[in-house]
Amino acid sequence: MRLFLGVMCFMFTGILRAQHTVPFNLNSPENIWTLDKSLDEISGLTWVGNDSLAAVQDEKGMVYLINASSGEIIKKMKFAPPGDYEGIEYVNGRMFVISSGGCLYQLLLDHPQALSYKTPFDWRNNLEGLAYDPVNDRLLIACKDFNAIRYNQGLHGKAIYAYDYQSHTTSREPILQISVEEIEKFVTLENKFKPSAIAVDPVSGNYYILASYGKLLVVCKPNGPVIAVEKLKKKLFRQPEGICFTPRGGLFISNEAKGKKATLLFFSRIPINK
Repeated sequence: MRLFLGVMCFMFTGILRAQHTVPFNLNSPENIWTLDKSLDEISGLTWVGNDSLAAVQDEKGMVYLINASSGEIIKKMKFAPPGDYEGIEYVNGRMFVISSGGCLYQLLLDHPQALSYKTPFDWRNNLEGLAYDPVNDRLLIACKDFNAIRYNQGLHGKAIYAYDYQSHTTSREPILQISVEEIEKFVTLENKFKPSAIAVDPVSGNYYILASYGKLLVVCKPNGPVIAVEKLKKKLFRQPEGICFTPRGGLFISNEAKGKKATLLFFSRIPINK
């Protein structure tokens, strides 16, 4: 009888716990590169093209171009004074960088002098995620901490807002809110959910949200539902703060040094059985 109850309990738990799969083996990167010491605090990552990435770190107002095949720094571009820069995204020849306090910078690769734009966010939001949504031609901004901006209060879950980079306006309400309850359909949360980076998968169109605090990768449909959650191994992901895709759907994730050395990981896409 005890055995029977144990089996039933296991089956019931399996029914309740949602299945979660991403098209990457996150335990086995195809490549791992150790990054230059100047990128010990790497906090954002984006695909630029011509086999190169761009990164930003959270202490210096500097954009770093990186060889995507070797992890070596190709070029450095100063765009602003020292500060807390957390997200970076390359869009149609323009580079965007977001600070944790809500200042958005825009620059060109051949002209790094930046224009700056104040968004409705401030230090309480602690912004760390910036991505490009090609379907709607807009930027996505993810809040790590406080969700509300001056237009709204009392939001549930972690909020993602849309930013029109042409008119430099922010959506009045979040386009997406991710709740703890949704995540716990897949895994048991050991810590709070605090997004540290976001990227849009060019193959599926899904949103990939990285959380360094708690070591999670959360995948959402653009219209809201969480469809997959993966726990990340601390051995590979000491402090994951940057995420981006290649045009064909390969995945890059960067880790801050956290007392050791910063790393860049690449994961090839694998087919998923449906």
